[in-house]
Formats: sequence, structure tokens, C-alpha cells
Amino acid sequence: MEFVAQCYQLIHAHKHPNILHANTAETLRLCVDEGLIDVGDADILVPSIRLYHDLTQIVRVCFAERFDPTTATKAFTSALVRASFEPYMPQLEERLKDNQAAVRACFEKLVGPVASG
Repeated sequence: MEFVAQCYQLIHAHKHPNILHANTAETLRLCVDEGLIDVGDADILVPSIRLYHDLTQIVRVCFAERFDPTTATKAFTSALVRASFEPYMPQLEERLKDNQAAVRACFEKLVGPVASG
């Protein structure tokens, strides 16, 4: 999501200086205003920024090492679930999986395919 915003700033800012903003979500909204990104793509990317930010911050505060959801305490997973507004951890995991696919599709549409290998 950040890479999409940065790419659009690098590619289009010379003609659309209004898209230069330090906030990724705001940059994407400005790209919509300038007609560079479809509203539908922004409707996927912008909420995803907030979701990933919220979950990442909780993980960073609680874990010095790599996070392993299979060993996380009930209290910790409850915090993640509350932050995501999902009822239970399986729904959050499914939402994240669906969201990752949607973000990747937007990325490939807006920036180009990702090389695998």
C-alpha cells in the first residue's frame, strides 16, 4: 500500500503535485481526487492501511521476537480481534487472507505484476 502511494508520487507528482503527502492513506485519497486511482481500489487500500497498522502496533508492543499466532495467549488474540472489529480470531485470519489477496490484486493492477520465484 505504501509502495503504491510512493510509486504514484514518483511517477505523477510532476503533473499532480497535490498528491505529495507524508500520509499514505491521504496520498491514495488524493490520487483518487486527481483521477489517478479508482475509488474502488482506494476503498480496498485505505482501510487496509489502518487494519495492518493497528495490528502491527499491537504485535510490536507485545512481542520483542517474531510473533507466532499458534502460541499467542487468549488475551493477546482478544486484543487483535478487538482492534480489527472481528468477533473471533478465525474470522480475523480469514479477513487478513482475503485482504492480502485484494491488496495484491490492486498492487498488480496499479503498479504491475509481482515477479515470483
